[in-house]
Amino acid sequence: MSTQPVLDFLHQLELPLFGGLFLAAASSSLLHQYGRVLGCSGALHTVFSGSYEPTQAALALGLTAGGTAIRIASPFLERSLTRTFFDTSLVLNVNSWNAVLFLGLSGWLVGAGSKLASGCTSGHMLCGIARGSKRSLIATIVFFPIAIFTHRCLKPVLSVLHLFPDPSPFLIRAMKPIAPLALLLLGSPYILYLLLALSLPAERLSFLRITLLGATFASGLALAGMTRPSVVLGFFDFPLPSWNPSLLGVAVAGLGVNILIYAFAVRGRVRNWTEATKKLSDTAAEAESAAEVLVEVVTRHAPLCAPRSGWRLPELSNTTIDCRLIGGSALFGIGWGLAGVCPGPAFVAFGAYPFSIGMWSWLLGFFVSDKVLDRLL
Repeated sequence: MSTQPVLDFLHQLELPLFGGLFLAAASSSLLHQYGRVLGCSGALHTVFSGSYEPTQAALALGLTAGGTAIRIASPFLERSLTRTFFDTSLVLNVNSWNAVLFLGLSGWLVGAGSKLASGCTSGHMLCGIARGSKRSLIATIVFFPIAIFTHRCLKPVLSVLHLFPDPSPFLIRAMKPIAPLALLLLGSPYILYLLLALSLPAERLSFLRITLLGATFASGLALAGMTRPSVVLGFFDFPLPSWNPSLLGVAVAGLGVNILIYAFAVRGRVRNWTEATKKLSDTAAEAESAAEVLVEVVTRHAPLCAPRSGWRLPELSNTTIDCRLIGGSALFGIGWGLAGVCPGPAFVAFGAYPFSIGMWSWLLGFFVSDKVLDRLL
């Protein structure tokens, strides 16, 4: 039996696996250092709310600036890696009102779903499952199959109307010898983040550091293929012959590494911090020396760069699995399956093509859903 098909399969997953590692590096660093979940939908909802929250603002800036930088460097990056990072036919050449309305509908559904379910592919699937969050597991179990089902049902209609590019096929293309330099360039935001972390006190330049993590996440999305709706929709073609398995890199490298980092570097600290914080709240009538000991424990197990605010993990305050979570996840799955666009890649694509009618339409739909639900909830 020939091993060539297996080797070809692994070869095609090289860049998506690197992308998954970049995603894990950014999301795990934000969690370990700042006690925050890297949720792209939360960042987009915060931007549209008009309020200023430093972490979300820095993530939004990093994702968008990362898209701009990738676009500027794309001639070198795409030639070196023999990959395309954006579907320009979708983001630039949307001349049909049908396509504009369809993208707007997708944005509306993704926006409404992520607001109701309090998360998207990054917050629930990449970060939530890694932490063992039951809410995130249920959300992913709901939205992923629904996205596949939606795409498979609507694919004939979309093909006839020529609204979107066909799902990207599974192609074998060898990278150029200068590919390592291109990967180093894409990983440069994280290298700079590490240099700042090693050379400055924990509380210094937090906004810049989180912005660099956002840019690292943008590089990971591009390498994994998630900035190309055709690749995402190609993954939804499972198990057809045209299936594109590139997004497996997110699951294997991104989710896998996050699970390991949370298990060995974060979970114990969160547990000890939670227990000490609870005991501290019950020591009002006890000796002052006991309270001082607990304060020291709380500080020692808090996130490295945010000892005062502590761990801000959704499961510490909300473990409810209800109709809002399930219904929101279903809406998100439908919207994601319609166009293959979710909040993180939308940030990156908008940074790369800020005058794209297609991306403005998607973002407008997201914005409208955000405002409508603000009034209703």
